[in-house]
Amino acid sequence: MIDVAHVQSLVDELWNNHNLDVIDELYAENFVGHDPHNPRQGRDGMREWVKEAWAGSSDFHINLHETFAEGDMAVSRWTATGTHDGDWLDIPATGEHFVVTGITMSKFHDGKIVESWVNADNLGMLQQLGIIPSEMPT
Repeated sequence: MIDVAHVQSLVDELWNNHNLDVIDELYAENFVGHDPHNPRQGRDGMREWVKEAWAGSSDFHINLHETFAEGDMAVSRWTATGTHDGDWLDIPATGEHFVVTGITMSKFHDGKIVESWVNADNLGMLQQLGIIPSEMPT
């Protein structure tokens, strides 16, 4: 059984304290990340995703708004913020600040994440960075 405090400490330790060493403690070896923007498998896949996010934004931070946990599942609504001050996913640094909202649902087994599903406003982030126009042409 997973609880809300476990999910909060996971986010704080990994994403906000930039502690890459906790991936082995937090994620199962056979982890599968179902993110349409960035699917990942295994601890190494997660490790690479975190490194890419940090490389693209030195001040990357996640704030959890609500988290619900029941049995082996947890769902969190979050906001990620940062400054695009490094190359990220082949996009050169723009220097722009971004705010991205999203929801993550995670399945746990023996206290470790085995699967997660992410839905984030990546279009909104790309518009904030000036990569995609924020207004439709008329």
